[in-house]
Order: sequence, then C-alpha cells, then structure tokens
Amino acid sequence: MVRQLSQDVGAFWKFLVQKAGPPGPNQPADRAAVELASKMVGRWPSGAPLAVSPTTDNALYMDEDEYAYRKDPLGLTTPIGSHTRRSNPRDSLEPGPGGEERLTAAESLEVTKLHRIIRRGRPYGRPVADSMKPADILRALDSDNYPIEDRGLLFLGFNANIARQFEFIQQTWINNPKFGGLYEDTDPLMGHRWPTEMARPADAFTQQAEPVRRRITGLPDFVKVLGGGYFFMPGIRAVAELAKLT
Repeated sequence: MVRQLSQDVGAFWKFLVQKAGPPGPNQPADRAAVELASKMVGRWPSGAPLAVSPTTDNALYMDEDEYAYRKDPLGLTTPIGSHTRRSNPRDSLEPGPGGEERLTAAESLEVTKLHRIIRRGRPYGRPVADSMKPADILRALDSDNYPIEDRGLLFLGFNANIARQFEFIQQTWINNPKFGGLYEDTDPLMGHRWPTEMARPADAFTQQAEPVRRRITGLPDFVKVLGGGYFFMPGIRAVAELAKLT
C-alpha cells in the first residue's frame, strides 16, 4: 500500500512545549519537550529505543531492534500507548477476549508476527530545521522565518494479507482507544481523535509512572492522510515468469 501522510511538525512541537512544562534544573531548555516526545514515540530523537536506553538518548543504539517489553509490563519505561509499542507490541500482548492469563512471551511474539509488515518511508517538504535537532526546531518555530509549508511522509508498505496485517495494525492497535488496557488513548502520533462510546474524544496520552501516572489530554491530529491506495505487486517468481514472455 502507498499513503501520503501530511505531518504538522509545528503543531507537534508546540503542543509538547505547552504540555511538557519547564525543564529541570541544569537541563537544556528543550529537555522536557524531548522527553515527552520520546515517551510518545517510544524512541529518542536519534532512534534509540527507550527499552534499551531508558534515561538518555544514546545514538549507539539507534539501529537496535532486538529488544522486548516483557520486563516492562506496566509501561514505566516505554509507555503502553506509545507509537512503537502499539505498532509492534512484540512480547507484551495481553490475551484476547475470554483469556484467563497473560500470553507467554513466545505466544505474544507468535501472534505479533502474524500482523507484521515491511514498511519504508520517504519524507517530503523542507525540514523545519536543517539539523533536525529538537532545540533548533523549537528556535525555528519561534522565528519569523519559520517555513510554513506542507511536509510529511510518503509511506510504502508490503504485506501478503491487507486485512490481517496493515488494516489490523491500524484498527486494532493504532486507532484503538482501549489498546493494552487504556481508555481514551489512540496513537499519540497517528491516531484519530474521534469520540469514544462515552462521547468524549480519544485525545489522551497516558504516561505510566510511579507513584502516579501522567495523563496528557487535548492531543490534536498531527498526521492527516492526503491520499493513497492498495496495489498488487507480484513476487519474485512471478516477475521471473513474466520476464520470460515474448
């Protein structure tokens, strides 16, 4: 499938500054906003997973993909509703309707693999700041020269079963307000904020913590689908056979 996703980068970072509050003593001015952004995504700006580097952004782990959530069942390190944990729950899936016990790590991984896709994204539009550093982005947003234009991602995904893979991830994990035992939380990045059955919008992000969780409300739609479609792509064997045709 192909999708053009318009991303409101300015609205995202302005929201973070508003909700994150001031940084702690002796911390950079953007620290609180970066921490909240990382909790929403499940990764630091470098790409390092919170599951591997919980407290600091460490670019050494930016390509790290072999990690799990079994040791973080409450979401204290990687929030349950964060984007990466929703889109790939790995070994942390709860049982389905009628389940009496938690799935084992192996069972959860087996279920998750049924819904995996191969995806690639290509950004379009000028970056808010060429360095892509949060501090520079925030400075650019406060500048009179902030480049207001459409920017986003051209998303390309490959799967064998559109209903079981891509559409399942979107419906059951990304846009489900009750994912993982949550209540009014859709994906903090990509989720739609439509009302729940209680007539309240699903516009919250819950950051699990001890002794008290943190709940961010009023999330707008940061990402909008401008267009796209589903396309059939033959496999390598089929392409090879087609190449033999005269």
